[in-house]
Amino acid sequence: MARRVFPLLVACLTVLAACEQEDETVAPEPEQFPRYATASFADLPGWNDDAMADALPAWLRSCGRIEGMQPARSLGPVAGTAADWRGLCADLRALSAGDHGALRAFIESNMVAIRVNGGPDEAGLFTGYFEPIIEAARERSDDYAEPIYALPEDHVTVRLGAFDPALDGRSIVGRVEDGRLVPYRERGEIDAGAISETAEVLFWARDPLDVFILQVQGSGIAELPDGERVRIGFAGHNGHAYGSLGRHLIAEGELPANRAGWEDIRGWLEANPDRARRRGPAGRGGRGAHAGTLDGRRHRACAAQRAGLAGCRTP
Repeated sequence: MARRVFPLLVACLTVLAACEQEDETVAPEPEQFPRYATASFADLPGWNDDAMADALPAWLRSCGRIEGMQPARSLGPVAGTAADWRGLCADLRALSAGDHGALRAFIESNMVAIRVNGGPDEAGLFTGYFEPIIEAARERSDDYAEPIYALPEDHVTVRLGAFDPALDGRSIVGRVEDGRLVPYRERGEIDAGAISETAEVLFWARDPLDVFILQVQGSGIAELPDGERVRIGFAGHNGHAYGSLGRHLIAEGELPANRAGWEDIRGWLEANPDRARRRGPAGRGGRGAHAGTLDGRRHRACAAQRAGLAGCRTP
């Protein structure tokens, strides 16, 4: 049986090559990125020490999605097709939960490590996404007093393509005031209670910083006192520009570039809560993507937005 080979991705540095022609000088073709090259698992820092099996549940959930795809669907430039992964997924399900060595051996036997170069610079950036788990309750109390708001009733999104085909795909956000559409509330106004009369409170959170991180990420998990967990996803924004808080802190000299992960950012936020709320994330608000949630009783498209809003609306 042929060995099935699939990639793991690792950041790397490539060397630019130049060509000479004897008779005439020809401008070299621009480098094409990203570039991929095979590597050794030994090149991965901490490979033999990592708790590999911790990733197995998420991997199996991905397998469930892949197995529902059309067999010919591509999963990426170096990841094969859905059909390629079906046998792998079946073998993954046979692995014992918590067996780090077994999953490590499985990966080494069925995959190759891939070095990825994203550009001509030595430094590269890989970004990731996570959903924070937030302690919250359905009713307000002394312990749970930070609101996670639904999309406000006066929140208006205008799809500009409906008015001019040249603007298709673009939109603006605002609210109607005296018969005119005006920009929506800024973060400072929202934090001061400007939408308390127009937006339902989905949950009351224990920690205001957790809500801030929820708004930055765009979605998260509300963990209720009885242990129930409810997913909250993005449904709207206030229309103001978004900027990365981490990049802002690096540019301001608040954090070094090599120490700007989420734990570092959270530490800064805990030490500077008032400054964090004034700035953002990045001052006035931001954008995100729609998501859904299932709370056990009704399906909702809910929101937690970078602009300081969360939203939830029943389809």
